[in-house]
Amino acid sequence: MTRNTQNTMSCLLTVGLLAALAGTAQGQDVGRGGTEIDVGAGSNLITLNLKNTTGVRAEDITIAIYGGDVPDIETVDVLGTNKDKVDDNGDGDLDADETDNNADPAGTVVKTILDGTSVANNGSINVNITLSGNTPPGTKIKVKFSNLNNGKHWDLMAVADFGADNFGFFLPVTPGAPQMVTTLVHDNDDWIYDIVLPVWPENPIIDIQLPDEFGDSFVFPGENEWIVQLVPPLPPQQPLDLYFETQFPIFDQFESFEQPIFIFVGPPPCRADINEDGVVNTLDYIEFLNLWTVQHPAADWNNDGVVNTLDFLAFQNDWVAGC
Repeated sequence: MTRNTQNTMSCLLTVGLLAALAGTAQGQDVGRGGTEIDVGAGSNLITLNLKNTTGVRAEDITIAIYGGDVPDIETVDVLGTNKDKVDDNGDGDLDADETDNNADPAGTVVKTILDGTSVANNGSINVNITLSGNTPPGTKIKVKFSNLNNGKHWDLMAVADFGADNFGFFLPVTPGAPQMVTTLVHDNDDWIYDIVLPVWPENPIIDIQLPDEFGDSFVFPGENEWIVQLVPPLPPQQPLDLYFETQFPIFDQFESFEQPIFIFVGPPPCRADINEDGVVNTLDYIEFLNLWTVQHPAADWNNDGVVNTLDFLAFQNDWVAGC
């Protein structure tokens, strides 16, 4: 046997030993709702190659390990960046003392925030996960991408597609962080005025948020359900991101549940009824005239970014048409 042959065999043995020591899941697509990976029995080091197929840019990643007496996650290291940091207290945001990729304390659900970097749709990242011990048979990992809204990082859940004739949807809530976002999609010809989320008793909702353009909406928390009154109402075929947070993370498949979401629809709002008294009359005309005179943004009736005579004429046409 030549020296070159010996060196080649030595390298192959080294590569084989490293592969045996670390479990590797290659080329995992992670879409909305996340991906479950069968890990099984193995070492305390897992390497993941993850592709973002959520359809949006992702700014963080949540890892949940479950399937029996599994070890805790100690570190989550996104390779190729030194900006990834673990959200130690699980509140969906980075605090001043959360500065590294060590989970403190170690646990079975860990969110890593990329902190200034992100993963484009169809982009990929490599992640090293260090555990407190070897994985037993039956071990699984759930991976979800997340993104940022209003100061919190939310796991990207499955799309809540109501279709054309359905007014209820049951969203699968699987192992992961308590901060979640789903996108409501509907093909109804009516407008959505209200959204109701019944509370799952074992893991109740503690917060609901909406995009900035629905900042005037009303959110009514309740012991049995949360009610959202959309202001303005949601037009037909327009999607809506709905952010909600539960009291606890979802630690394993036995804590998973389906979150009901119900929508209440109605005809288009009567825009010319500016004072919302149910009647289009002279009072609405005077109300609009006052707004138009002071160049109030609400007087931009044709939504072209400028308050001018064209808006006055557009309002006048709607006012004459009534409701």
